[in-house]
Amino acid sequence: MKRVLAFIMCRPLYWLAALILLSGVLANMRSRTASKTALDEMRQQAKWTETARVLVAEAESLRERRSVLAAMAAEPIVPIHSLLKASLSEFPPNDVRNLKTPAALGWSQQRKALSFQNVPLPALMRFVRIAEKTDPPWRLEEIRISASASKPGYASAVLEMSSISKK
Repeated sequence: MKRVLAFIMCRPLYWLAALILLSGVLANMRSRTASKTALDEMRQQAKWTETARVLVAEAESLRERRSVLAAMAAEPIVPIHSLLKASLSEFPPNDVRNLKTPAALGWSQQRKALSFQNVPLPALMRFVRIAEKTDPPWRLEEIRISASASKPGYASAVLEMSSISKK
């Protein structure tokens, strides 16, 4: 035992260097785990930031859609008969039928099936454009056209149109 103590005492600089080396290794190990933890926290924070950006963008989109719907609430649906008189008075439809479709609570939907015989196609498409420009718009959902054999540019047609507004 005395020999070991004598060996330690005669070389104190070696032991001091070994102790400093050991403390450096321990400090390095501790800093690696601390930096790994900090890196993981930064990555998590970046994910949360991106999620927050997406949520803010969705909220903005929702605000825009709500403002459009609020503007629609004040506008009643333009009657299809007044549109027909304004744009196709010389070619009235043979038949106008109401089609039943349910609408969401607080909303009103109108669907119409309009049948025409021997109507010029440009006049028919002009009527559709005028109907689509109303506020709220009538939307052409389906069209069936049969060409007229007797008059070029004329046809028989069935239009299905719908419009929706807030009650």
